[in-house]
Amino acid sequence: MRLGQGMFMGFALSLWVPNAVADPLFPRAKVTYYSVAGDNLRAIQRALRTNGPRNEDGRVVHGLTRWQVEWTFEVEGAGNTCEVVDLTIALDTTVTLPRWTPTGGASRDLAKAWTRYLDALRLHEHAHYRHGLQAAEAVRALAKSLPPSNCAALSRSFNIKALRIMEMYRVRSRLYDQRTRHGATEGVALE
Repeated sequence: MRLGQGMFMGFALSLWVPNAVADPLFPRAKVTYYSVAGDNLRAIQRALRTNGPRNEDGRVVHGLTRWQVEWTFEVEGAGNTCEVVDLTIALDTTVTLPRWTPTGGASRDLAKAWTRYLDALRLHEHAHYRHGLQAAEAVRALAKSLPPSNCAALSRSFNIKALRIMEMYRVRSRLYDQRTRHGATEGVALE
């Protein structure tokens, strides 16, 4: 019997965004950039507020990690001896970050401040990225933890529990943002 369930998680459905590149901090993610221009702090801050991605609440943020976990599986067996087999987990992650193009008028101090800010933002988004990885691994582990059952009940149980796992990691990401004030306590501030 072939069964599957695809769910989205993170902050919204993963969107395709141009300029995706590989990034060693996010090896399994598409990393996309939005443009930020300006040669002084005020202009850069304005560009971040204007061009930044919107989170699930519609708020403009400087960086955003969206991830989607999907799974398919089969159940095999008879009577009350069915087990989850052939589990496939797919994790699709997009990390959106700013890319500043300095002009000739930007000071070295501003360039250093940008580097510190971007490093802190990347580390903050990496924590959200890890939530996606952890959710995918928790769904994988779920298949091994369910006791044999009848096939229909096992399928329902797996999907319900996997959805709960997704919700748990969604809440974990929200609490992380609340605790860090969207990274402000971790240095995500351009000053």
